[in-house]
Parts: sequence; C-alpha cells; structure tokens
Amino acid sequence: MDIDIQKQPTNHIKDRILRFKPIAFIKKNLPIFIVLFVFLLTLLVGIWNIKKYTLTVVQGLDLPQNVTTLIDKYMEEKLIGRNYFSFSTTSFEKDMLKSVPYIKEVNIEKVIPNKLEVFVDLYRPASTALLRDTECYLLSGEGIVLDTICKEDTANCCKNYATDNSLYIFTSSDVDSSPLTNGKQGLLIMESIYKVVKVVNTYGYEIKEITFVSNILEITTKTDQSFKFSMSEDLDLQLERYISVANRVKSDNLEFKSIDFRFERPVLKN
Repeated sequence: MDIDIQKQPTNHIKDRILRFKPIAFIKKNLPIFIVLFVFLLTLLVGIWNIKKYTLTVVQGLDLPQNVTTLIDKYMEEKLIGRNYFSFSTTSFEKDMLKSVPYIKEVNIEKVIPNKLEVFVDLYRPASTALLRDTECYLLSGEGIVLDTICKEDTANCCKNYATDNSLYIFTSSDVDSSPLTNGKQGLLIMESIYKVVKVVNTYGYEIKEITFVSNILEITTKTDQSFKFSMSEDLDLQLERYISVANRVKSDNLEFKSIDFRFERPVLKN
C-alpha cells in the first residue's frame, strides 16, 4: 500500500536572504531607515534650502531703506538657497559686518526648516566728513565710514548734506580713513572727538561744525559759539576744564563767543 507523504513547503532562498546580516540589520532597524529615507527625500526636493528671513533692529527703531536694501542684497547673494545644514551662521555674521558698513552687531539664527532670523544693531549717521575738500564721507558718531557721498561738487555737497539731514560736518586736511580691525573703514581721530562731542552735547549745545587743523580741534555750535581743544595735550584734563566752565556759564547765564580750553585757565571771549 502506497502512502502519500506530503512535502512541507520550504522557501530556503527567502530564509537565506532574511538571515543575510545587512538585510537582518535593516529589518531590525526599519523605523530608523524609513526616517533617514524620508529625510534624504526632503533634502533632494529642497525643503531644507533657506527660502526666507526676518530682519529685526534690536533697538526697536525703524530700519532705514538704504540699509534694508544693502542687507537684502547680501542675503540674496550669500544665504538664500543654501542648505540649512551646510553653513555656520558665525562665519556669515563676521562677513556681514564687513560687507554692510551700517551694521554694528549682527546675530543670525536658524529656524527649522528653511528660515533665518536676523537681528542687527546699527550705527547711526552723526556727521559728514570733508577731507582735503576732495572726499566726503558719511560717518557714525564713533567715526565709522558708513558711505562715500558727494562725488561731484564735493565741498558744497558735503556741507549741504549735513545741513539737510541735521548732522554736523567734520572738516580736516590732516586725517584720512583707515581700515579697522572689524573690517570696516573709519577715522581713528573720531574716537577722541566722539568723547568731546558727547560732553558738549550733555550741556545742550547743538554742534554745527567741527574742524581739525594742526592738532587743534574747534567745535562750532548752531548758535555760532565755539570751543577749542588741543588733541596733542591731555584731552581728559581739558574736558574737566570744560565741565567746570560750562557749569558756571549755565548757572550765571554768561554770554560768550568762544572758550579756549587749551590753557590751565580757559580763555573766554565775548
């Protein structure tokens, strides 16, 4: 009597494939590989490419249109379209400081998946600088060169620009702009002059013009009164004299045309 023995189904090839170590590893970690695949897919379709940014002035002030234009141009040329993971914001913060003169400080933050938030602190125009009657710069109070202006009819244009924009004008044939450590251009002498300007402004005098000739600094106010200082002598000592005299002038309502602080006893002229 013949006995019909049924063969058990086997799938040796499938079993061998599943036991293959790389396949077994993938099967064991399938959720991770799915996430990686999806992530790679988002990279390929450009989801992580920077598409937009917001711009905020940390002081809460309005952003001047010319500065907005400069920053927009920088962002379009350097950052828009870059992959979120392919760059460090620190390197671009340093580069933006060099590229946009108005920026004093900048902080760039990444926002997933394709956005940047840019926070800037700005230099504000304080004066024009007419140097040797041939060059005119727009300066911050600290002496940072924000722009080169008035390339035609330089002397008259530079003075008129200051008047029209409520700035003072600095004139000299003895100084020039120099490269600074932060990559900007500036007038080094303005660091000391800025100190004098702040003290003069504290006493309510509005400055119209500052001249610097042969180390003599002369400040002229909008009421045509003037103050003289020597930049080759101890400036802090001269400012102490200024404070002492200015307090007396204010308290006694003294009239004067000019005061010279280069001497131990300041010279007041009516």
